[in-house]
Amino acid sequence: INYASYQAGAVTLSSLHKETAWNFLVFAAGRASAAGYLQSTYLPPARRDLVDFTATDPILNIFAKQALTAANWAQPDEVEVKKIFERMITVTALGQTTSAEAIKEAAAEVTNLLR
Repeated sequence: INYASYQAGAVTLSSLHKETAWNFLVFAAGRASAAGYLQSTYLPPARRDLVDFTATDPILNIFAKQALTAANWAQPDEVEVKKIFERMITVTALGQTTSAEAIKEAAAEVTNLLR
């Protein structure tokens, strides 16, 4: 399983330039703009219809294809969850604990965040 990390654009009701802001969001999310962003940043595309655009790049394509199967979950504190996951990976990679024990500890920490 892989998990997506993304941000969504929004326009507040109190915006003085709602129409302009929405027009920009529509433009930025469009195929041509997203393709340009992909080429400029070398980041996996957010649009499914651009995944094939990465087919000739063996590294980028791996990450782009993950967007097709990525799941998501409600995180109570994105920064803290990231720290928990990083710690889980580090202690396992350094051989300080087993992967099963690291997962069990991380699960307990995330569960505490949800309370």
